[in-house]
Amino acid sequence: MAKILLIDDDPHWQQMLALTLEIQGHLVLKAGNGKKAMMRLGEEAIDLIICDVEMPCMDGLIFARLVREDPRASQIPLMFLTSHNEPAERLKGLNLGADDYLSKTANVEELALRIHNVTARCAKTRTAYGNRSQRLLDHLPMAAVIVDKAGNLQRRNSLFECSKGGVQVIRNTLVGLTASSTKQVRDAIDGASRGLACGPIPLDRKVQLPVFLSAAPVDDEDGQGDVLVTITDPELDHKIGHEIQKIFKFTPQEARLATLLMQGATLAGASTLMGVCRTTAVSHLKRLFDKVDVRRQSDLIRRLMGVHVQLGSRAVTAS
Repeated sequence: MAKILLIDDDPHWQQMLALTLEIQGHLVLKAGNGKKAMMRLGEEAIDLIICDVEMPCMDGLIFARLVREDPRASQIPLMFLTSHNEPAERLKGLNLGADDYLSKTANVEELALRIHNVTARCAKTRTAYGNRSQRLLDHLPMAAVIVDKAGNLQRRNSLFECSKGGVQVIRNTLVGLTASSTKQVRDAIDGASRGLACGPIPLDRKVQLPVFLSAAPVDDEDGQGDVLVTITDPELDHKIGHEIQKIFKFTPQEARLATLLMQGATLAGASTLMGVCRTTAVSHLKRLFDKVDVRRQSDLIRRLMGVHVQLGSRAVTAS
């Protein structure tokens, strides 16, 4: 069921409640006060926190505030279970971000139902966000990962596993990173990006494109603090680009134009980078339309990006 961190300074009560929760199928970790509980949060992946209010060293209210400020634990559901059940005390706990507030006099059935409701609601939210974020990653035409604001790698797409340089620099950047904000993670990514080597694009040796990382915050209510990191890897792009060129029988210039359009260049910008006039670029674009069997530039980019992702996924399977 759920891994529950149970915080209470009364060992007798704590043991009784832990036994009840274990009989219901939960795994229970115990701490005698908020200070010890904070240490456990750094060691374990917790599904639910059940916390008393009045405790020595660090009481439940201070603990709840620290949890909601800690990027490692801010999304963990927290329930107060205490003998202090006055309306004013309940409001204090709920204002600090507690998901529920229950009296120790509640019966076992009510406690079990509340635990189920809290964990099920949070799991559903996490699953929905995870599905949305994974769909985003899987539709990107480049290697990409999502990192939380503590610097933990949360999700990745199949192209990421193909990008040897990207995998190495992401792992090197995140190992030992102690972050507490989105900005710190982005600064670390930007710093790593500046240290990456540049290499030539084999399809056009006049142009040089660095392997680099780009970090942007995830715009999602359930993913607040997460960072989307995309990786531009010329070696990987060249391999996939070469396969696309063979599939659609593009000429080298047509392949170059297709690559630039997928990377976000306008037709005018692509013609400048290719060193050709706009009329020539338009002619190349029309031939791309014919070979890919589309009639609009947006459809061309969408189709090529889809093939790009499929080829990257195959490369992962083959390796």
